[in-house]
Amino acid sequence: MSGRTVVALVAGAAVLVAAGLVALVTLGGDPGSQGAAARREESVRPTVRASFTPPVHRFGEPVEARLELLARTDELLPDTVRAGTTFDPYVVVAGPRKEVVDLGRLTLVRYTLTLRCLEEACLPQGGQPTAFDFGSGGFSFRVPPPPGRRFEDRRLDQRSASAAWPPLTVVSRLSNADVTDARWRSGLATLPEPGYRAAPRWLAAVLLGLAVALVALAAFLLARWAVRLRRDRDASSTAASRPLTPIERALALVTAANGNGDVAHERMALETLAAELRRGREPALAARADRLAWSESPPPREHVEALAVDVRAAVDGGKA
Repeated sequence: MSGRTVVALVAGAAVLVAAGLVALVTLGGDPGSQGAAARREESVRPTVRASFTPPVHRFGEPVEARLELLARTDELLPDTVRAGTTFDPYVVVAGPRKEVVDLGRLTLVRYTLTLRCLEEACLPQGGQPTAFDFGSGGFSFRVPPPPGRRFEDRRLDQRSASAAWPPLTVVSRLSNADVTDARWRSGLATLPEPGYRAAPRWLAAVLLGLAVALVALAAFLLARWAVRLRRDRDASSTAASRPLTPIERALALVTAANGNGDVAHERMALETLAAELRRGREPALAARADRLAWSESPPPREHVEALAVDVRAAVDGGKA
């Protein structure tokens, strides 16, 4: 066998080995490595990871808290997963947001919350970074019941897993340079003269004039009322003190006799009034009094009252 033949055989064998390796990698890789990965996944126990983003923040800034549970898919019911943790004095301002990620044989459940603290308890102590320890955060969940069991027992199927939260550090918004460079500044300035829509002196004068006018008007109305009251009192006293005229005496007799049931007395009073009215040059009123006095029926009361009103008006008009 020549040397060229040996070289050709070696080269062909190398090509076949390389093709086999390529086909093995392309079609699924190393069966041994796949088996090792499967064994690793089957041995995974429920694992919890807790983290803050960012782990160091300025006072008042929001912080994202993330709690993740990684477990085998066949040992987890995602709908039963519940997260439990506290962040006092921080408060939850958004969330929680739940995500379920299917990784094949593994399942990842992620809870994300947004925290913030604006309380005095969250201020950096002495201006230095201050770390908060929130203890541990965890999950509670249930696993599928084992094959063969015909009933569901939550006490047997209940599981839990937890992990410690890392420290959350808060720092001041002011740096040492800000505090060092701070300078208080003050100055005196001459303020401009105040401006007014109306001059104070003129406004005071107008208001004073209005006040005087109102007082004068009140005094005028009060004086007018007092004068009228005194005039009415004087008129009443004068009327009471002066003697009655003959017509007024006759009219008083008619008023007293009207409607008392004594028709003869009433006719006599009306005739007396008619005579006095004729002497007083009131012929029309005298005629009315005569007709009422000598009417066939008793004098109607309303007619007598109407006559009395007209007689008083005539007497008062004559006095005026």
